Amino acid sequence: MDQLTQFEYERMIEKARGGDVEALYHLFAKVHVAALAVAAGVVKNRTEAEDVVQDAFYKILRNIKSASDCWPKFRGWMLMIVKNEAIDHQRKLKRLVPIEDWVENSSEQMAEQEEHDRVDEQAFELVQCYTAKLMPKLTRQQPQILHEISVLVDQGMDFKEACSAVASIVETKRKTKLTAGGIQAEWFRVYRTLKALLEEDHVRIAAAKPLMILIGKSLAA
Repeated sequence: MDQLTQFEYERMIEKARGGDVEALYHLFAKVHVAALAVAAGVVKNRTEAEDVVQDAFYKILRNIKSASDCWPKFRGWMLMIVKNEAIDHQRKLKRLVPIEDWVENSSEQMAEQEEHDRVDEQAFELVQCYTAKLMPKLTRQQPQILHEISVLVDQGMDFKEACSAVASIVETKRKTKLTAGGIQAEWFRVYRTLKALLEEDHVRIAAAKPLMILIGKSLAA
């Protein structure tokens, strides 16, 4: 997929516009380096540029039906969204409001709620996408281990304590004896698998651990 014909690009754009997130990941990967350069040129910080590119991807996903099916135009459209997202990001950083000027405002509350909804929507899409990619690669007992640890860690339990607790749960439910160390080993096998999937899609590796928890919590007990 390093070199695609215009027809192949159009077919992939068509799939992406039809809701195929994986097709959009492949297309976005083609401009990822350029997108980082565009974002970094505005925000002047590599880490913030990566955040901008990540946010821009989801804006592209939400608005893709309005995009052209011509690859050069589609590429330019994606980079324009990245640039606009970077400008918005920079404006937010510069927007300093004195605490004495803070007032309760219903429109501001609505905007804040919309932002929370947007973040929740992004998380839901990521969980759906990577659950589908991850599950076929797991052994029979790994989904249960992932679920049980995720629930306990999300409730505030220390990771090692959670592994000890899950060892008892797995033995009871699956009639399989695993030590806390064995449970940890299974968790990290799943973690390495998820990291490899993220690397293939050029998604930030820092997202792996929180994404593991979200995926685990979404699995059936």
